[in-house]
Amino acid sequence: MAEKRILIVDDQMDWRLLVRMSLDNYDIEIIEADDGQKGINLAESANPDLIIMDNNMPVLTGYEAIKKIRANPACRSVPIIMLTSKGFDAQMKEMIMLDVNEFISKPFEEEKLIASIEKIIGKLPEKSQGVQQQQQQQEIVIGKKLMVLIENNYVKKNIIETAGARNKVVEVSTKDELLEQSKKQLPDYIISDMGLADWNDTTGVEVLNFALTNNIHIVLDFSKVPNDGLKRILEAKNTSLFELKPIRIQEIIEEE
Repeated sequence: MAEKRILIVDDQMDWRLLVRMSLDNYDIEIIEADDGQKGINLAESANPDLIIMDNNMPVLTGYEAIKKIRANPACRSVPIIMLTSKGFDAQMKEMIMLDVNEFISKPFEEEKLIASIEKIIGKLPEKSQGVQQQQQQQEIVIGKKLMVLIENNYVKKNIIETAGARNKVVEVSTKDELLEQSKKQLPDYIISDMGLADWNDTTGVEVLNFALTNNIHIVLDFSKVPNDGLKRILEAKNTSLFELKPIRIQEIIEEE
């Protein structure tokens, strides 16, 4: 298990990938969020040792997210590096520096980023040669992250094969595991072939609420029109995050 955990919060996948690649030689766990609110949620639940935060993001800006993190006793002491391409006037930068440990402009130099991180959380442990060789053989995942709770093995196999190496598919077998892994990894989609009755218990409702809070799209595989119970659930929530249809995985992974 990695000794350090770093949270990267940036709505641009390319910048998250660049930061991840800069840290590739080090034995650290990296978790990611693509908007300010998801960053807050992971700061609270994942206990990172450091947060690298962009500013110009949807839902909440980086600065707004930082203010909320600093106001929360559970994560207010986590060090933060603001990494952004947006310029600030001297007064705004001075205000931001009251809440962050470092301020680095994009495009950044890899050496400067590493030096700033190590100044804050100490020397980063390097990966062993065996781990590096193993990871070099794996393609970097840069697509969608899919959390899959599927009982039908044929459907599950189709999802995994269609998603391919450029998308990450996380298989879970129970709702408890789905809830736990969703909180840790914040997937783009939760895909399930479970019926309505399976979502009506405490864990099922907590999964749905967590997904809605974090804008995680839910695709439920229904072969028939949903019954009145499901209609009531959807009417009480943001139905735009739900799709009720046979799973068409190719459409999902191609969506922007």
